Amino acid sequence: AGVRLRGLHARVGGAGRAWPLTPLREAANHEAANMSLWVVLSGLAVAAIGLLGLVLPRRLVEILARFRFLTGLPVTVGVRLGFGALFVAAAPACRLPECVRLIGFLELAGGLVLIALGAERLRRFVEWWLARTPSFVRCWCLAAVVFGIALAYAGAAPEPT
Repeated sequence: AGVRLRGLHARVGGAGRAWPLTPLREAANHEAANMSLWVVLSGLAVAAIGLLGLVLPRRLVEILARFRFLTGLPVTVGVRLGFGALFVAAAPACRLPECVRLIGFLELAGGLVLIALGAERLRRFVEWWLARTPSFVRCWCLAAVVFGIALAYAGAAPEPT
């Protein structure tokens, strides 16, 4: 009387031979690998932007100043919430799931804090950051490189056992 799932096997009518759900398992593994890949790519992107700021801090500031509209409240909040949701959802498929999940929740919280602070405070912070010295930008970007590499490592798929 129908199909009942038990573990990763299907039993028809509750009795009889169990067949492994290999296609379902493979699809789940493929989806998990895709999720962890996005976390790794996010970490590498953060590290690459940080590396640009380490080598050419004035160029990074020029780029950010030129694309200032990307630092507006709706875009910034959307990016924070989007990455937060991605990291929380992808965490089980990652090498360090607790770390990725924590970063995801911090991103989500950061998005909510930005909403509470408002657009004007965010704009003032961006203007303040853009006016910093190259040595300040390099220090900030060194932290971004370290964070990005750590995120890429944490987000990689776990080693097979």
